[in-house]
Amino acid sequence: MKNSIFSKSFDDVFTTPRLLFELSQLKPQPKDVEVVKKAIHAGGFFDNAPKETFFIPKSDGSYRQVALSSTKTKIIQRVLSLELGYVMRFSDRSYAFRKGKSPFKAIARVRDALHRQEHIAKADIQNFFDTIEHDILIGKLKHIVKDSKIVHLIAYYLSQGSLSKNQWVDKSEGIYQGDVLSPLLSNIYLNDFDYYLESEGVMHVRYSDDMLFFGDTQEEASKARKLASEYLRRIGLAFNAKKTYLSHIDKGFEYLGVSFSGNSLSIDTVRLGKKIEKLKKESQKLSLEESVEKLNQKITGFKNYYAKFIDDDSQLNLLQITLEEIIVDKIVSAKQSKTINSKMQIKVILEPLKSYAQVHQRHWIDGLISQAYAKIALSTPLVSAQKRVANEKRAYLQSQIKSSEIVVSDVGAFLGFSQGKIKVKVKGKIVLEAPVNRVKRILLLNKQSSLSSYLIYECSKRKIDIDFIERSVPYAMLTYHHHVSPALHMVQLKNYFSPKGFEYAREVVHTKSRNQINLIKYLNRRRKNPILKEKIDLMQKLYLGIKTAKDKKSLMGVEGIISMQYWAAFGEVLGIEGFIRTHQNSKDELNQALNYGYAILYNRIQSALIHEGLNLYYPLYHSVQSNKPTLVYDMVEAFRQPVVDREILALLNRGQVLSQSNGRLSKASIKLIVQNIQERLATPAPSRFGKSPLYNIIGFQMNHLKRSMLDNTTYKGFVNKY
Repeated sequence: MKNSIFSKSFDDVFTTPRLLFELSQLKPQPKDVEVVKKAIHAGGFFDNAPKETFFIPKSDGSYRQVALSSTKTKIIQRVLSLELGYVMRFSDRSYAFRKGKSPFKAIARVRDALHRQEHIAKADIQNFFDTIEHDILIGKLKHIVKDSKIVHLIAYYLSQGSLSKNQWVDKSEGIYQGDVLSPLLSNIYLNDFDYYLESEGVMHVRYSDDMLFFGDTQEEASKARKLASEYLRRIGLAFNAKKTYLSHIDKGFEYLGVSFSGNSLSIDTVRLGKKIEKLKKESQKLSLEESVEKLNQKITGFKNYYAKFIDDDSQLNLLQITLEEIIVDKIVSAKQSKTINSKMQIKVILEPLKSYAQVHQRHWIDGLISQAYAKIALSTPLVSAQKRVANEKRAYLQSQIKSSEIVVSDVGAFLGFSQGKIKVKVKGKIVLEAPVNRVKRILLLNKQSSLSSYLIYECSKRKIDIDFIERSVPYAMLTYHHHVSPALHMVQLKNYFSPKGFEYAREVVHTKSRNQINLIKYLNRRRKNPILKEKIDLMQKLYLGIKTAKDKKSLMGVEGIISMQYWAAFGEVLGIEGFIRTHQNSKDELNQALNYGYAILYNRIQSALIHEGLNLYYPLYHSVQSNKPTLVYDMVEAFRQPVVDREILALLNRGQVLSQSNGRLSKASIKLIVQNIQERLATPAPSRFGKSPLYNIIGFQMNHLKRSMLDNTTYKGFVNKY
């Protein structure tokens, strides 16, 4: 350890002006000020009383003891922490509780290390703060601090007893969590450990007791962890076996709340769901003002931390949707209790939340207030109010997706990039301009348009997808991937030929058939059509055959019969007797409209799979076909009904007309279909990841597919509920 001798004396450190200054920084209650001043002037540095403590639950079901120090103790420990922290020379591998270090920098260091060494060993010290040995820690402090009186004071804080159920409890090991000095002492305790590993050529990153060890091979990473474990044993510490494992960059791992997988960083969806539920629960009993303050703290911290790493903003969008739901409910409650009387009051209270609005959402707060007032106006009956608010939210999300996607259908159109904008020209005239930082997707709906290489370069750099569709056939796309993992591809290929692969196939058929049945049931709620009821009953009966199917051939038989009944019911809803679903070279407007919708959906599924690094040519259910991305065929199945089929039905039931020109859908009809599919994709739907727009759910579902393969867990498809 590179010791830094602290040569100041006790009296030099604890001067009265310094102590009084630190007292002012704590902003104590007036009664505490007089007590502390008297103690300082009298030289009373010891509490002469047991320490107050309380217990908080840990994730494993046990409890953590937390110290509740007196104001005087906080001041003294703060001075010690600042003075010792200033002279200590800690290892560069230590990132917790240090000025200039942070979880963000630890994550950046991990990301950098993975470029050179792809194998890791993850480890966590078991009950770290509670098992630090006092003798060893005091021995280290004696080599750092010259004045023994200071060491004696620290020893007192280490040994200070506490009360539990009115019984005195001695403190013979460990340091109190909650004490101002404890973080510094924990780093001092492990500083020799960090320097030792460096001297042995081990690359590691440590954030308090949470650490990673890197190696060129699994054996090398394991050896580094073993070396660390042996050293820790000598100072009375041990790794927690339940939180220790080996992994590889392709398989992925989690560190400091961030999931690493290849070059991609994300938040685990289960973890995100728990955070959202906790956010909702914590806001339940708070007023509007308190909720805004709480949300400001929580989400600012969340976005400032995770937003620096997460490549896809769909998870952060889910947080914003939750924020909006909480705030709308709080505005309603405040209005109904008459604690707020005007919209201006609400705007002033919501002002701190403006930072969450996207650049193009200029009237975000106004939108929240409008949703709340609509909910109040229609609060009787409540169901009507909730429907109105849901409709407004849906309209808001739909306008978002339309403003972030450029759709080009004009023959001969040219797309270019200049001055930070994407520009569309038709016959030399600019017909559309959009700032590039607002665009997320471009759809080219014919093969007679052209675009500049500079635009392609900017789109690839900014991760903007470009879809190419001609006559309802997606023939090309420009997209990106976070990371391509050979290990993932090997698992995909292995699954295709294994019993587990058949379970994936079963799940594909299950979700498709379930969504077909659910859509027809939804459409027949009000119709009460006996023919539809008969079709539903038959489909439900056939559906049971999915569970008992023994092979893919049996699955295909069941799927085919259910689909026949589904399309017959689909035609019945529209009053088309004997409707036949056709795929290629369709002649009628309805089939052409469905094919166009599927083409739009197809490219979104394909880009989501590519983003996750999945091999498009290793299917789950469909047969492998040369040069055919059959995995896309599999994954599109669950989304056909809730996205395309439902929207085309809704479009026609609203009386909108699909027309043709020269045997093809007219330009107006194509525009209508694209707009309606965009709106459907932006519609929030319930899912295992929480309620979120369908375009987010597509991304979450593809990530879930990848994780199920890498972690060897059960895959669950998306079933839409109405």
